[in-house]
Amino acid sequence: MDRFALDPRTKLILLLIIGLAVFSYMPTYVIDIYIFLSFILLLLCQQYKSVLDYFALYCVVEVLLFQGMVNLFTILFPIFVFGRYMVISTRISEFSLALEKLKVPLGIQIILLVMIRYFPTIKSEFRSIFNAMRLRGVNFSPIGFMRHPVKTVEYLYVPLVYSLIKTGDELSVAALTRGLGLYESRTYLVEIGFTYRDRLIAFIYLAVLVFGFLGKGGAL
Repeated sequence: MDRFALDPRTKLILLLIIGLAVFSYMPTYVIDIYIFLSFILLLLCQQYKSVLDYFALYCVVEVLLFQGMVNLFTILFPIFVFGRYMVISTRISEFSLALEKLKVPLGIQIILLVMIRYFPTIKSEFRSIFNAMRLRGVNFSPIGFMRHPVKTVEYLYVPLVYSLIKTGDELSVAALTRGLGLYESRTYLVEIGFTYRDRLIAFIYLAVLVFGFLGKGGAL
């Protein structure tokens, strides 16, 4: 997979900017711009299916849900989309090096590194459980739950909860085994650094944020 290479620190800055815009109750057009920019980043990573899935989800929510839920979904949606880009475009070694350069406390580093690997692993576990359910004739859907509520809980939720706990423990052990618990500087086989791409993308995201504040304050 070709990745649109940005420094992991730039991605953290962009996520912070999006979060600031979201929780500052920016006008809807600002949120839509951030959604569009996140779609562009995913397309640059050749994540065409993800873009189609997120766009279809966005359209379905806009059509089917009532206004209150639509507003909440729209506000949080750019964080979900950008989070997807951040996860699929960032290697663990790059993210670890970025956190070390930022002088993030070791305990927080371990939490963040485990978390960024947690969701893709859980997705794989869920797919395996879902396939096992289909072999037993249990379909994971609202209709399937209504037809077989006990089997759905037994075959899906119980294994999933167990897998969540087990996966978290295994990832924590793997992180410590790779030396993340050492209070010394580690050697990395990857290099990170700011380039013109980082400066350009950060400028665009920041300009949208400033534009939103001006529009919110009535200056525009």
